Amino acid sequence: MMLIVRTLKTSFRSTIECTACKVEISVFCEPAFQVPCRHIYHAECLLMLVKTAVESTTQFPPRCCRKTIPTTLFESSLTPELKDALTTREAEQTTPRRVYCANPKCSRFLGAHNDSLPVNIYTCTASGCSTRTCARCRSSVDAHTTPEAHACVEDPQRDETLHLGKRLGWTRCPRCTELVERKGGCPHMTCRCGAEFCYVCGELYGKCTCGTGARDGNEATRREREYFAPGHLEDLQRYLARPIDVSDSDEE
Repeated sequence: MMLIVRTLKTSFRSTIECTACKVEISVFCEPAFQVPCRHIYHAECLLMLVKTAVESTTQFPPRCCRKTIPTTLFESSLTPELKDALTTREAEQTTPRRVYCANPKCSRFLGAHNDSLPVNIYTCTASGCSTRTCARCRSSVDAHTTPEAHACVEDPQRDETLHLGKRLGWTRCPRCTELVERKGGCPHMTCRCGAEFCYVCGELYGKCTCGTGARDGNEATRREREYFAPGHLEDLQRYLARPIDVSDSDEE
């Protein structure tokens, strides 16, 4: 493995501290990596950072000091398993409307949502799964059902969730359409898919037209606290029972 420490040309030190483990790296005999923010890592420590990022959608891609660490820097040091996991996670993160395996015990990422007819059916490749999932309605598909014969079904739990989200003032990400709940801070939201949007109007950040004088989301938080306050369960149930439009007009 190559020694990738270039910042010591102006220093007479023979060691430098690893940013992650705080152990000194012998720059002349230990493999190390310098990331874009100029921090130095043991090779093992950097690969551990990559592994942690791959296991979490909120920490991907691998970063240091909020700067993305390019895959080319560490790609040659990846194990085949970690390389496959990285490739899968990269594909997932760059897909706006995602479809996951309909088997709740699996939930593996399969690919992009597709509204075309006949439907596209994904077959899960996870070990011991092989569940077939419709790319349009995201429901499981019988092994003997063809794309032409499959009839998409509505997910009642999804509708209930959208129903609750509208009542409580939650906002759907304009990119991946997932519900996002704001707990505090400003209306500038960053979804786990990477999209930045305004929590007030739901538009992509930079295209927001609601203005600085609009509500900052605290009204939604107040309503949520009232709805779930002790003694208000029956009121909440009656309120949620009222008809409301939960159509996916923002989906393509």
